[in-house]
Parts: sequence; structure tokens; C-alpha cells
Amino acid sequence: MAYELVTGQFLFDPKAHPDSADEDAMDRRHLYEISALIGAPPTAWLQRGNGAHVRRFFDPRTWKFLGARPLHRTGKINLAEDLVPYTARYAGDRCREEAKALADFVLRCVQWDPAKRASPTELLEHPWLRRGGR
Repeated sequence: MAYELVTGQFLFDPKAHPDSADEDAMDRRHLYEISALIGAPPTAWLQRGNGAHVRRFFDPRTWKFLGARPLHRTGKINLAEDLVPYTARYAGDRCREEAKALADFVLRCVQWDPAKRASPTELLEHPWLRRGGR
């Protein structure tokens, strides 16, 4: 939501993609978009997941994604660089610092394993939020 508030765009928007013709395709696209940012889900996390739901998208023998394209093994998106245009109101290095801080805030929220996500209390103490865009 922080990304959307700053940019006016969704961080993940599988509905907007032409290959999202039905719910199943949209769910696959959503997984693909998440992996582009943070990489593919860890095998251990998939193994702990809800059996039927995980098997809908991953082969339980190999844990390979069952989509048309493989998931990104590591994130390919540099979120901080993508956010620089939205922090342009700051001069010089401050622009990149703000983009980097916001990217860090967002990435602490976007984790495959919920146990690894920042808690609301931790996020309230995050430098990007504490600074309040000053």
C-alpha cells in the first residue's frame, strides 16, 4: 500500500496483464510478479504450505512452477531505482536515499514467509515512516 500511495500504481497488478484471462492465470501472473521482485519462493516454504493450494501452482516432486514461464530465481527488479522518479522532489543524493528507504520499507512487507515479514510495530519504527517524507 505504501508503494501505491507514493506512485499511484499497484506494486503487483496481475489483472492488467493480457495473459490473465481467468482466475487461475491471474494467480499465476501474481506469483510471477512477486518473484520478479523477491525471487521464487523457497522450497522449504512450499513444503510447509497448504497441500492442494501449493500443488495448484507447483509440482510437489520438483517444486517447479507450473506456469508458462519459470519464476525468477532471484528478484530482477531494483525497486529503489524504480522509485527514484517518485522521490524527485528531493535534491541530489536525498532523492536516492528516500527511494532506497521506501524500497526497504516495502521489501520488509513483501516476503514469502509471513514469519519473515516485518511486524506492524517494526514498520512503525522504520526510518522511512518515522521521517515522514521530510
